[in-house]
Amino acid sequence: MEILNNHIKPVGKTHSMPAKSNKRKFVWDISSDLFCSVCGTCLDMDEQRLILNKLHIDCKPFSDHEIHMFMVQALYSENKVSRRLNSHLNHKYRCEISRFGNCTEDQFMAAWQDHVKSGHICGLYWVAVTHPGLAEKTINNVFGDVHMLSHLNGGKARQEKIEYDRLSYINAQLTARLRQEKKDRRELAKDLTASEKIRRNLENKLHNLEKRISADSEHSVQADTTINSCVEDSAQLTRALHQAENAWHEAQERVQKLEKEKEALQSDLWLQKEINVQLCSEIERLIRDNDCDQTDCSQNQCCRHLCDKRVLIVGGLTKLRSFYRDVVENLGADFEYHDGYLHSGERELEGLIKKSDIILCPVDCNSHGACLSVKKICSRINKPYKILSSSSLSSISQALTTVKRDPS
Repeated sequence: MEILNNHIKPVGKTHSMPAKSNKRKFVWDISSDLFCSVCGTCLDMDEQRLILNKLHIDCKPFSDHEIHMFMVQALYSENKVSRRLNSHLNHKYRCEISRFGNCTEDQFMAAWQDHVKSGHICGLYWVAVTHPGLAEKTINNVFGDVHMLSHLNGGKARQEKIEYDRLSYINAQLTARLRQEKKDRRELAKDLTASEKIRRNLENKLHNLEKRISADSEHSVQADTTINSCVEDSAQLTRALHQAENAWHEAQERVQKLEKEKEALQSDLWLQKEINVQLCSEIERLIRDNDCDQTDCSQNQCCRHLCDKRVLIVGGLTKLRSFYRDVVENLGADFEYHDGYLHSGERELEGLIKKSDIILCPVDCNSHGACLSVKKICSRINKPYKILSSSSLSSISQALTTVKRDPS
């Protein structure tokens, strides 16, 4: 950190609260209480590292937390880092600045409440902290909303981390089972090879006995006795051969059965790995995007703006059905599900749509017919629906958080 701090050389005034004016504030002019939340909310870690790289500051040896601490410290004065950060955010959120930068306080707070409901607060938060006309109380209220949203998103990330650990444990069990099945299959293959060897030996013995019988057929009574003995031996060997053949066929059937079980296990394992990768990616992204360094919050609130609503998900990954239910019910809504197959026609799907308030239809894991049916039925009976490009948990959660609370 000392190496990084050497790059913070003030080129202008150090931090102080500016006199009231009509010009937008610079980042080093805002309250230092807001520095941490501005860096954590308005910038992701890739952007923070990019800003330092453009200033030829080597940040590879440092952790995300150390980079974050350095960026916050840099905002206490006007310097090359704070100026670059200020310019970057003004460019990134230029549309929000143009739209809301000259709003009155009442107009701004109305827009802020709408953005809090949708979850898209980053750009408007930057407008708020640099707005010259907002009262300190208003900025504190905006800061409080940002703080509570960071706790909510962090809680969701921790829940998904727990689920990821559970799935990893199941995956390890499946891998161990598959390993045991492979071992059993090798043992059966050895038994089959031994049975085949016995069968060949018995065939050779039978062939030799038949040759002896043919050679001794012209002999005397002694030869007849020998023949009878050989016939009896041949019968015993034939029975033994039949038993060996039956054992061989049973072994073959068992091998085929194990092959089918192996294919099914491999398919389950592949799907489980895909789910694990998807969940891991989503968990890491949520933790990275929603990490909060502020720990002085004493309240635990939950956004349940879908109370008394019924949400229908059509399609998606069937194995994620229980997780879809958790996402929907955590938002206060009732959960309905349809797997997207229309074997019995549209009647069942139409019945679920009619009694639901919100319909979500991901297209990446769904039938083309189901997507068309959802659009047709919802348009006919005037039901709100969303066609999603992804069936991931984050896509479902993001779609639901954009739904506003019904005024009634």
